[in-house]
Amino acid sequence: MITRTTFYNHYQDLPTLATQMIHALLAEFAEVLNKRFTLAPDTGNVHQIITSLLPEVQQVVLTQREKTRVLRKITVGGLTIDRGIHQIVQQITHQSLRDESGTYEQAILNAILATGLDHFLDTGELPSMTSIQTSLQNIAALILPSDV
Repeated sequence: MITRTTFYNHYQDLPTLATQMIHALLAEFAEVLNKRFTLAPDTGNVHQIITSLLPEVQQVVLTQREKTRVLRKITVGGLTIDRGIHQIVQQITHQSLRDESGTYEQAILNAILATGLDHFLDTGELPSMTSIQTSLQNIAALILPSDV
């Protein structure tokens, strides 16, 4: 426990502390993803890209899970941890797909990745590629006519 005086010697106010914590967590997440992305196979294959990124992403999110869960409840100005992570993921998917897919496909992929992260933060487990594939097939069956 720290005193009020000690806190205000280091931070202007609570939003300043929250902003610094959000930026620090996003910087760590971006660093890991960018580092791993440069080591990922240059295939443009989403499965290979996700598989190569998972170990480090899982490690960062697992070690920072509770802090991330708390920071997800905080909005400072327009800054949220979710928006920051979404922007990082969007940048990585855009780089990895190298314009081989349209904007809509990239948005769907970003949503899938964000949903996987949400699931991990809630349960502590990442969905398997098989689970993702089965879910996408089930969704396609709901959306597409059966004669397609």
